[in-house]
Amino acid sequence: MKNKAHGKRILVIGMSSDKNHISVAQELSGMFDSVIVTQSRHLRAVSADKLAKIFAVTTSSVVTAPNVATALDMAIKTSGKDTFICATGSLFIAGEALQWARKASY
Repeated sequence: MKNKAHGKRILVIGMSSDKNHISVAQELSGMFDSVIVTQSRHLRAVSADKLAKIFAVTTSSVVTAPNVATALDMAIKTSGKDTFICATGSLFIAGEALQWARKASY
């Protein structure tokens, strides 16, 4: 459940093609103000466009990014002081987010 007192919440998400995308979208969408859908470099990754269509059913602010680094850059550029950014969906996304954070010195 959203708590506006804690600032903006941005979800960066990508998933593997064999996961239940609809259930994940239904569970997570209401917790975030905006969603940036991306895909990992892994061969099992579902396309960002396909996943974005699923999230668009339950979320009003959905955009796509071609890769995790771009998605995180987009999230940072639209964030404020109290913004929470969550990168999730698969271990592949989390791993690429950690690589990005190390390079960006976060």
